[in-house]
Amino acid sequence: FSPRIGVETEPIPGRMHTRAGSYYEPSRLGDRVGRQHFTFGADLRLFTTTFWGLVPKTTYKVQTYADFSPRYQSVSVGLGVWH
Repeated sequence: FSPRIGVETEPIPGRMHTRAGSYYEPSRLGDRVGRQHFTFGADLRLFTTTFWGLVPKTTYKVQTYADFSPRYQSVSVGLGVWH
């Protein structure tokens, strides 16, 4: 059983999405206690282009995600396509 909760919002409409949440990860070994994770993320819309007609019109974004729990931390940054 892995309960989850989260919220997503758009603090700058049409430009930025943010999200935060938490979930419980059960232990993979039956004799141990699982761990609670706290997650965060954001997407920032950058620009729309066709790169001089080479690709279809696409809107790009920069994104970041983080996941923190005991004995586990993960942070990432990337580029993506805005949906």
